Amino acid sequence: MILWGMSWLSAKYIALHFSNIELTFWRFLVTAIFAYLTLVYLGYTKFTIHKKSYIWLVLGGIFMGISQIANFEGLKYGYAGMGSIVFNATSPIFSFIISMIFFNKKFTPLQYFALILGSFGAALIFDVFKYGFDVVSKDGNLYFLANSILFALVTFCSQMSTRYTNVAVFSLFMGLFASISMLPFCNYGIMLDIFKLDYIFWLNLIFNAGIAGGFGTTLYFSIASKIGGEYASSFIFLVPIVSVIGSSIVFGESINPSSLIGGGIAFLAVYLINANQKAS
Repeated sequence: MILWGMSWLSAKYIALHFSNIELTFWRFLVTAIFAYLTLVYLGYTKFTIHKKSYIWLVLGGIFMGISQIANFEGLKYGYAGMGSIVFNATSPIFSFIISMIFFNKKFTPLQYFALILGSFGAALIFDVFKYGFDVVSKDGNLYFLANSILFALVTFCSQMSTRYTNVAVFSLFMGLFASISMLPFCNYGIMLDIFKLDYIFWLNLIFNAGIAGGFGTTLYFSIASKIGGEYASSFIFLVPIVSVIGSSIVFGESINPSSLIGGGIAFLAVYLINANQKAS
């Protein structure tokens, strides 16, 4: 969780120094390399994808690539701490809504309340009650929200694939496909310009894509499969705390108190949803 929290800072740095689409290609390529090395270290010997997972691999890779482009664009204009709050507070709620729709499950009264509570928290995050709904389109907020929704679709694709394929292995190939899917849209001259950038950029890229992305995410999936997804996901609430503290130190960012309160309320909504699912 600390690695994921700090990755928002490195993501902002690399987003400010390179083009989005080309950066997304390199980001996921490095992620895939580190994910593969992590799986080998953890003892994985089979790297196969069931044929029934192919469609979810393609869709998940596309959604993941676009979500990362939206995130990089948001970080060019907005705060890393704010992006982390929006993503970690709202994406689990969007994931829950999408899963409920496609898996045709029924809402419970507590879940209805949690969704309303989460919506209220999201409104506080964006300070809608003070500035109106126009504030959602300012300071990269709309890109952060798009990133959150698109990653919820990535989560749905992962959920569908785990019926047939190990989630950590699927994550490896999905990251690789996200990188490959960017190639038709890349400017190859710009793409190779990345080798002209200094070591500070490369340290941030390797940390964001390799250490936090490839190693951290793969390790998370591996541990979650052993201790349970609900217990593992409860630690995700630490991510925005690390991001907000880190962004205030590194970039001098300050987050409105209402956004912090809204994030806390949204996290409470996510907890109520997960607690209700576990109880049922």
